[in-house]
Amino acid sequence: PHTSECFETLELKKLVQMEANYQRERELALLNATSKVSDSLIRIYFLDGSFKTVFYDSAVTAADIIAKICFSVKVALFEVHRDIKSSTEYCLVGEEECIGDITTRWERNGAEHAKLVVPIYDVNSSLRGKVS
Repeated sequence: PHTSECFETLELKKLVQMEANYQRERELALLNATSKVSDSLIRIYFLDGSFKTVFYDSAVTAADIIAKICFSVKVALFEVHRDIKSSTEYCLVGEEECIGDITTRWERNGAEHAKLVVPIYDVNSSLRGKVS
């Protein structure tokens, strides 16, 4: 009886450690990610690390992006240098600022981990990771 309890405890500890390792890897991947997928696709991140990928061109503004992903919810778009969980990194993007200008600035400044973030949890979880 004692041996089986030890085995169960060890198995549980192993599962907890695996989950902790997975979470660390996920957080590291998020830190190293960027919003720019291509010259016409951009990922907009949410606080839980999920994202929505949307098409853009040189004329698309921050307000256009918000309208595409948040529908009737009025929120702001923020630029983050690396860590979406660090509120000190948040810089408000003006509604009329063009997304193409932002990504060009990132490239010029070597901001390879920059992201665009809507500081809410993904209220449209069924849209997570899809292109619109």
